[in-house]
Amino acid sequence: MYNFSILVDDGVAGDLQSKIEICSRLMIGNMEVNDRLDGSCIADCSGEQIENIRNLLIRNNKKIVLLNCGAYVTEQEYYKKIFRKAHLLGIENINVPVGKNDKLDEAFIDGLKSVCEIGASYGIGILLENSSCSFLSTEKDVSQVYKKVRNQCTGLIFNPLEFVRLKRHPFFHMFYNSRLKNDIRFLRVNDGLFLDGNPVFPAKGNAEIKELASILLARGFKGYFSFSPYFKNMNINIYMEVIESFKRLLMEM
Repeated sequence: MYNFSILVDDGVAGDLQSKIEICSRLMIGNMEVNDRLDGSCIADCSGEQIENIRNLLIRNNKKIVLLNCGAYVTEQEYYKKIFRKAHLLGIENINVPVGKNDKLDEAFIDGLKSVCEIGASYGIGILLENSSCSFLSTEKDVSQVYKKVRNQCTGLIFNPLEFVRLKRHPFFHMFYNSRLKNDIRFLRVNDGLFLDGNPVFPAKGNAEIKELASILLARGFKGYFSFSPYFKNMNINIYMEVIESFKRLLMEM
């Protein structure tokens, strides 16, 4: 009925096989992974390594819907390699990092445009995610960047906890008046407190998860509700509680 995806923390499961087993226990088939997998960067994996990863995903009926890249957009050789490997693995989207920079520069825009062109040639989506400690901290910041690459950048990852850390209401301050509502591909299911930014379970804090999920679904949202390791010491029990808390919210809508 709804699309769930999950990024299994390395502290919970270190290798791909273990991550797949965790996903199966949580009954989620859509995976998010970082670009370092089983001790190697996917960009540098050999053909045999990529084939082994692909076969493992097929055998376990799993799909990678989001790859979190670790290189800045100016590292074009990295992106040329990562897209080739991502295409072979059937990866749907790539999350481009912005780093902990508080100032947008033209080098990022030029690099992002080039990355978007490579992604378009492979049919892979390029996504941006808001972060409280970067130049993509507010909806206005995201819109500024997105406007420069609108015909190329294919979507957004909406992270409400990062807005909470700025003491801004994710729904009423950031989403409600945004012109980018239809560009959201992933909603991070996380929550936290205005007081100190500390994480809490969904609907226990100020992230307005229920309101965000409800309005997205009312608008025909076909993207992913994303479960990421936003608690400091993540474990399987916390994942289970976060997922079950969110499912209860959905059933109340």
